[in-house]
Amino acid sequence: MNKGARKIACWSLSNEHGLCPSEMRILHLLVQGLSRKEIAEELGLKSTHTQIMNIKNTLGMDTAPDEDLVTYARGHITFHSEQPKGIIELLLQGRSHEEIAVIRDIKIESVRSAINRTKLKYDLYRASDEELITFLQENNILRGQPV
Repeated sequence: MNKGARKIACWSLSNEHGLCPSEMRILHLLVQGLSRKEIAEELGLKSTHTQIMNIKNTLGMDTAPDEDLVTYARGHITFHSEQPKGIIELLLQGRSHEEIAVIRDIKIESVRSAINRTKLKYDLYRASDEELITFLQENNILRGQPV
């Protein structure tokens, strides 16, 4: 996904604080005490500088040190420790591949691969995403099951 598309998808999924899921994940790791370097290693990034600057900018803390950002986050932001929803469950909710990639913080190719594996499982390889959704809904597949 190109940077522009990722930014639009991230913006469309932003929470009440204006942060998208990937930014919330980085902020949550900062609050847990990880350094920028440790966060980058954890998430497979070269650096977290740009993401943390975007978080600070969104929260109106452009010049604040990371420690002030952490203090603010601890007092004002609730982090949900639950696992993100499954790819197919998000597809059933009408999310686009790009949105799913942002929510799950994975590459779009991984999203497509998971969807194609599900199509193969039900012998629907040539089916569109809409046809897969219809099939899953009509057959009550995945209801109440972890995806």
